[in-house]
Amino acid sequence: MKKTNQDISSFTNTKQNKTVPVDLIKDQQILAAALSDVSMALNSSLNLDEVLDRILENLTKVVPNKTSNIMLLDGQLARIVRSKGYDLLGTKDILMSRVFDTDQIPNFQKMIKSRQPVLIYNPHLDQDWHILPESEWIKSHIGAPILSDETVIGFLNCDSDVEGYYEKSQLSAIQLFADHAGLAIRNARLYDASTNLSKKLRLINDLTHQVLEAKTLNEILGLLPEKLIELLQAANVYISKWDEETKTASGWATSGERKREYLSAVSKPGDRTITEGILEARHATLVADITESSVMDSKFYELYREKTILGLPLIAEGIKFGAILIGFNNPDQVTEDIISLGEYTALQISTAIAKSYSLEQERNQSSQLAHANALIETLSRVSSTIKSGVNTKNVMTTIGTELELLKIHSLVALKVGSTDTLSLAYSSVQSTIIPFVEKFGGNKINDLHTSIDALPIIKDLIETQKAKFLENPEELLKQITPPVFVPLLWKLMDALELTRTAKCILVPLVAEKQSIGILSLWGESLQIIDIQAAAIFGGQVAIAIENANLLQEVQRLAVTDELTNVLNRRGFDEVANREFEISKRYARPLSMIMLDIDHFKATNDTYGHSVGDEILKEIAFRCRTKIRETDFISRHGGEEFLILLIEQKRENARLVAERIRKYIADQPFVTTSGKIKVTVSLGVCSLDSQTTSISMMVKKVDKALYVSKENGRNRVTLINNK
Repeated sequence: MKKTNQDISSFTNTKQNKTVPVDLIKDQQILAAALSDVSMALNSSLNLDEVLDRILENLTKVVPNKTSNIMLLDGQLARIVRSKGYDLLGTKDILMSRVFDTDQIPNFQKMIKSRQPVLIYNPHLDQDWHILPESEWIKSHIGAPILSDETVIGFLNCDSDVEGYYEKSQLSAIQLFADHAGLAIRNARLYDASTNLSKKLRLINDLTHQVLEAKTLNEILGLLPEKLIELLQAANVYISKWDEETKTASGWATSGERKREYLSAVSKPGDRTITEGILEARHATLVADITESSVMDSKFYELYREKTILGLPLIAEGIKFGAILIGFNNPDQVTEDIISLGEYTALQISTAIAKSYSLEQERNQSSQLAHANALIETLSRVSSTIKSGVNTKNVMTTIGTELELLKIHSLVALKVGSTDTLSLAYSSVQSTIIPFVEKFGGNKINDLHTSIDALPIIKDLIETQKAKFLENPEELLKQITPPVFVPLLWKLMDALELTRTAKCILVPLVAEKQSIGILSLWGESLQIIDIQAAAIFGGQVAIAIENANLLQEVQRLAVTDELTNVLNRRGFDEVANREFEISKRYARPLSMIMLDIDHFKATNDTYGHSVGDEILKEIAFRCRTKIRETDFISRHGGEEFLILLIEQKRENARLVAERIRKYIADQPFVTTSGKIKVTVSLGVCSLDSQTTSISMMVKKVDKALYVSKENGRNRVTLINNK
């Protein structure tokens, strides 16, 4: 920047003529006017940038320069905060972004130590000068330290491209402007501090008012993180919940990016947690670097994005609720003011939490009693309903349907015979769980079996015969899930309608002091108070299932041949009459096979009736293997069997009869008396328009069987319906 005659003639004359009184007076007038303008700026504005610009502008009138700047210190580092002239040189952006290490720049060190201005006639010849590529043009430099409360907080610098341009007489002038800059910065900082304090007090009042007005803990926790970040100028806030009974901490609320991980995190008894340490200290605790501290186990480090944590205890009325953990990017941000502010705020929050906690305790007790009464009433109604259940399936379906009305899902697993294996018998969410199992596991739902010994919690349940309440049923699901479903655990949870907030009650099914299985109940409405009602209900369910099983067994025995385990005559008559009516009504085909063992009396006489019984059992077994599950077989007489083929035409029925005949004739029967060759004779008939009853079909098929016997046995005869 070139000096103008108007602005700097006096200084030129001074240099040429040494001291001229008229010019000196003029210089003093210019200095006085410049300082007056700076003083007016100081008195009229608290805008620091505006005042600093006025200082540089007036400085040029007294200490002419090509460029000037104001630097502020941050520790030993200095930055240019305001400048003049660099934009014309094209170096403004570079210099404004540069950080200067004062330990490496001697002229800065000199000003810091002496607190006096410096004058460098020719920087290129001065060993104290720090040369930068963008400042090679500087041929003369003058600077002064900026003081605040006797401490150097920055520098005021002027540069010229004329060698030896500045004089000692200008040192006092630049120092005057530096002192004004120091005053402006001090006033601005005091104003900022006052404004900031007022803002923080307002934030504390607002926060205190909001948390005290909040009706629930969730409301308090919902507003705290963001409010605390603003109040304490933090990076993140983490609020932990403390369980004094188990000595464990869990995530309660947070603003961090790892919100899901933090809220789902739960420590185990014996773990070292920052929450426990803060509650034991009972005062604010600053951890400069959590990774280099013993305040917590290393497995918890990843929950926090920041390494510096200010911990504030949440304690009120003797109850330890948890801690507020304030995350900062570095420990220097945590001033004494921040700590004091945090402690005061935590005290207010603790009081509000204690109030909400007390109210929620009262509400919860009332709610629990109402909930327990409603559950007991429903379970009583279910118990009354299932007492009349005629079979196990109906009993379990009734249970599931009624409990779903309460938004409680259920599952029944029963022991397989006298083994230590559980098999899934029923679930109220079968519409979603069955497709999931068959799609991803390739199994039928009834094929899922679990060893009781492999699951400690289930084994303990079966052995102790005491119900258990699970706060986190997801953990149990992880244990019992077959390996094939482990990668799909979230999908399995969806299929089971198992939410993250659901609770679970496991109830042993005990009948006559014997554990026959388990009943699992889960849902968001379940509470630990329900465990007693669920246990009583489990006993009623077990009795209902056992009664239904006994009834089914009695009914089965009433229609089953005891020796061969196929239908007896009574059982066959029931199903045959039913299927006959259906076939007649809907014009569907129906066929019948009658089978008689050839020379069975001789076999009994030769080998004894016990061997004869073995042959009868094997005959029944071989017949079952050659017919469908929808067909029926019965023992019609001593050695006669009837087979009813549903929706089978006469020719197909003949083929089935032939397969049975061949299977029996080709493979000798292995008995206790050795291998015995057995043959059978078979008759076949089908339903036609002339057949008016099932007994008529039996007479027809009996005639067909007679023909087979008359024609040499070991053959099939299909009676002609016409």
